[in-house]
Amino acid sequence: MKKKLFILIFTVVMLLLCALEGNAAFSGVVPRARADVALPGAWVISADGKSQLSGGSVFALTSGGLAELETVVDTGTPGTLTGVGGGGLLFDNGRVRVAADRIKVGLRYFYSDKRDSSMEVAYLENAVGSGYAFGWLDRSRGFVQNGAEAVTSETQLTIMPLGGTGVGIYSTKTGDLLYSTSFTGRDAYLAVHPLCADGDAVTWFAKNRYCGDFAYADLGNGKLTVVNVVDVEHYVMGVCSGEMGASFPLEALKAQAVAARTYAMYYVHNGAYNIPFGFDLTCDDYSQVYLGYTTAESLISAAMETRNQYLTYNGQIIEALFSAADGGETLNSEEVFATAMPYLRGFEDPYEASAWTRGRFGHGVGLSQWGAYAMANTYHYNYKDILGFYYTKVGLSIGYLQ
Repeated sequence: MKKKLFILIFTVVMLLLCALEGNAAFSGVVPRARADVALPGAWVISADGKSQLSGGSVFALTSGGLAELETVVDTGTPGTLTGVGGGGLLFDNGRVRVAADRIKVGLRYFYSDKRDSSMEVAYLENAVGSGYAFGWLDRSRGFVQNGAEAVTSETQLTIMPLGGTGVGIYSTKTGDLLYSTSFTGRDAYLAVHPLCADGDAVTWFAKNRYCGDFAYADLGNGKLTVVNVVDVEHYVMGVCSGEMGASFPLEALKAQAVAARTYAMYYVHNGAYNIPFGFDLTCDDYSQVYLGYTTAESLISAAMETRNQYLTYNGQIIEALFSAADGGETLNSEEVFATAMPYLRGFEDPYEASAWTRGRFGHGVGLSQWGAYAMANTYHYNYKDILGFYYTKVGLSIGYLQ
């Protein structure tokens, strides 16, 4: 009789406590934390009273009170999040084929009448460098100079359509024609290679600085499509700058770096933009925001400390979607997009609320950027933990060129 009465009292008190304190005990998701972090709103009621739980201990409710069974220390290794969210990374030592080591980013382009950033005139200026060479891109995306004379020491260029699909390059200072081609197209961009005698060239375009080469084409609308052709890791730095910013915790930035690299290579492989336009993805939030060159140490570290790492599912690079905030619950991919992806499953997110409380912002599929912030900053998880939480049944693989 006493036992039944104790169980009844325990159940009533737990329900009252959940209502008063917003406890997530019946949500189906239990937040995990490091051993030195208390779990806010997580309590156990025993015969001796109410006790708050920490993330590093396991307790049992007994007739004598609350008993600690063992100490659990989260090492941050893959698999520590099993049973929560995506279940943790399945592995972190895989290998996967990648199609390129450079990304072709559409900086200005025509997609539709409502989505048109193509240019009547474009400008380049050396930020670090001493002139340019002119030519085309080969099949491996490398620059090929069109003869010894296709070079200039001019540091400021003006690029304009010539009519038809031709493109001309002029000295901004003198107006002299420096180089031209009468034909450009999806597979025939005019390429400009910034020159630098020592180190990597950095070039101004449209108020941002960029590494890598530039390519121009008139794809039939009488204006310029402008593409930046840049190595993968410099591209990832530029996306971390545009999508998170240097103020985010390093482990969150590293998770973003892997997601951004994976997302980009997914589109290199599937050719959704390359087939009609000749570039892999755009620099805006129709793909992922890319701001070009950065000197911020945290953004550089995020890319280089995860260099060449990709998320994979069944041996294939995934479409690593992410958004700003999931509002406490991620969504299945088919709830927002056309296709059900086995690695983009919806579940409750107990972490995001410690950094963001204004509801869903963005599509809510895959990684939550503010959730990643909270996992790194408040709960002290590493980037592998973050990725293993937001993506389901995935692994981490090193890319190799085919």
